[in-house]
Amino acid sequence: PDTQFGLGLVARGEDRLEDADRFLTKALEGFSAPPKPDAVGQARALTRLSDVAMRRGEVERAEQLLERAVKASAVQHETWSKLARVRDRLGKEKEADAARANAERSLEALGRRPTEAAPAQQNTPAQPNTPAQPNTPAAPPKDPTP
Repeated sequence: PDTQFGLGLVARGEDRLEDADRFLTKALEGFSAPPKPDAVGQARALTRLSDVAMRRGEVERAEQLLERAVKASAVQHETWSKLARVRDRLGKEKEADAARANAERSLEALGRRPTEAAPAQQNTPAQPNTPAQPNTPAAPPKDPTP
C-alpha cells in the first residue's frame, strides 16, 4: 500500500485527480487488509482522499473521509486540523472548534506544543547553516485582518 500511497501523492501533486483517487483508494484497501490492518495508514490515505475531494469542491465528502480518518487513528493532528477547516467551510462552527481542540491535544501529546501548565519554550532563531531544533513550535501566523 505504501507504493500506491506514494503514487497517489504524486498524482495529487500533478493535479491528476482521477489517478490520485484510484491510487489512494488502492492504498486504503491495502492498509485495511487482514491479518493486521494499519490504522495510521488508513488515516493517512483517508486524509489524502479528502484533499482530492476538496480539490474537486466536494466539501461534504471531504468531511466524511476525515471523520473516517479520525475514527481509524485519532492521534493524527493534521487530520483534525483539516477537519476543522472543512467544518468551517460548512458553517459548522462548534464542530470546527472541537476539531481544532483535538488537533491541539494531538500536538501536545507529541510534545510539539506547550501545555498551559508547562512553561512556554523560548523560541530562538537558528544560527545560519544550523538546522532548527526538532519539536520547536513555530510562531503562529499573524492574522492579516485588522
